[in-house]
Amino acid sequence: MDTQVKSFNCKLHPSETIQRVQVDACDESPLKCIECILSEHNASQKGKYVTLKDFINQADKFYSDLREFSVFEGGTPGEFVEFLTNEDEVVQKLQEHVNQEKLKVEQGFNDLIKTFGKLCKARKDEVYESLDKQLINVKANFAYYKSKLDRYFNPDATEDFIMNKSKIIDKINNSEVIEDLDLIIKNIKDDMQENEKLAEATDKKQEIKNALSEAAKELQVQMKDLPKTIFFNYGEAREQIEKLEENVEKYLDKFTDIDPFFNQFSLTQGLGMDTKILKKHSDQVMVRKWLKEHAKMGNLKLVYRATRDGFSAQDFHSKANGHSHTIVIAKSNMNKIFGGYADKDWGSNNGNYAQSNDCWLFSVTEKTVFKQKNTNQQYAIYCN
Repeated sequence: MDTQVKSFNCKLHPSETIQRVQVDACDESPLKCIECILSEHNASQKGKYVTLKDFINQADKFYSDLREFSVFEGGTPGEFVEFLTNEDEVVQKLQEHVNQEKLKVEQGFNDLIKTFGKLCKARKDEVYESLDKQLINVKANFAYYKSKLDRYFNPDATEDFIMNKSKIIDKINNSEVIEDLDLIIKNIKDDMQENEKLAEATDKKQEIKNALSEAAKELQVQMKDLPKTIFFNYGEAREQIEKLEENVEKYLDKFTDIDPFFNQFSLTQGLGMDTKILKKHSDQVMVRKWLKEHAKMGNLKLVYRATRDGFSAQDFHSKANGHSHTIVIAKSNMNKIFGGYADKDWGSNNGNYAQSNDCWLFSVTEKTVFKQKNTNQQYAIYCN
């Protein structure tokens, strides 16, 4: 009778239990629930699955067969174990370093959040001030227009508009806030400019009536469309927020880079891929799976890095020429990750096309391989 296997909930979908094991190492975690499998809508992303029970049976048979494999005689060679004598010291040193780095990261991201928050608050306060200004301006416009009507059509009020030094000082002294003073000065300047303009008119009274008529029309038109921010239509605001998020994500890449990055070791895959672009382990595993399926490549060795060796074509060829069976990984300004595999030497046909029937492109972002078409194989690779 088989022993009952304990059930576990999925990390991504806590309400679901683990149902399958992905046996072709296509993802960072081989444990999958039904939701995980159903969400793999992309054909190239789908893996091979077995039940946990079947996987246990496969593992049992594997280890049973492994017992028949004879070990090396004569003990472990010294060069294989010499570096292990400092294991505890190395791990302790790394642990202390990691703890210190985490404190620095905590402080750095707190500063980043504080700085970004301060920028957002400053802009929010700026918008608030602008909105309040709309109300102040409209009130001032109505007050100004009514004062002009009194000035020119109300004989009893005319005297109030004829200023002298004493009246000006009284008005200034009666101001409660600087905005009141600002309005007084603007009105006086406006009276001066108005008088200067009317001095050139042949019919001053008609000129004044025309100006008041135009002002009334402009004030009515102004109030037909109330002032709005981008948040009035939240759909538009959401679109801009998403664009901002994309740009911030690209910028934050600089804060999430770890150099060097220690990958987990295995005899089949070495220490992983030396890449600054594929930051997710699952992406590295996916690309390795493609290489295994379509190129039969084993361990990878970095020969060219643009940020280290330069971005020009000359920089690229100075490092890549002489190497065949290479993979190129790139990241666009739109934050898309893609690349391609070439079986030919990049320097073998400099300035010309190279023929091949074993090249392909891929998109890490879309998790898709684009295989080479059977036609026009003579244009498979261009060595610029």
